[in-house]
Amino acid sequence: VADKDAALSEMYRALKPGGRVVINAPGPETKAFAAFSNALHNHVSPEAAGFMRAVFSLNDEAELEAILTRAGFKDTRVDAEVTELRLPPARDFLWQYVRSTPLAAVIDKVDRARLAALDHDVMQAWREFEDAQGMHVGQRVVTAMGRK
Repeated sequence: VADKDAALSEMYRALKPGGRVVINAPGPETKAFAAFSNALHNHVSPEAAGFMRAVFSLNDEAELEAILTRAGFKDTRVDAEVTELRLPPARDFLWQYVRSTPLAAVIDKVDRARLAALDHDVMQAWREFEDAQGMHVGQRVVTAMGRK
């Protein structure tokens, strides 16, 4: 979301007294997702690549704790850890991800040649993350909690 303070304030408003929020935010962008972002920039549009940057934009623990506090949350806790993501095979994951995000509307307007170039560049970059079971990517995840 563009306005993180407004989003967390709305979460706070919507909770009943004593309710809590739990947020899992990935980031920073890993080598695998940076390659995807670069391919989006090169073959689709800078705005499409901007979506990927936004996905990974809330990963600073101190910033997230400050936003929670400004929104009114109490008993806040923010932790980060690297987790191993087990994902489908690269091509399956690429197109499942695209179709499950706002990127789908943008991709639908792209011609076949640019889509093929996007697919090619991402598959080349993701080779190192794929094995016989699918992809595996180490991803840092920040978990934040707060109570109303």
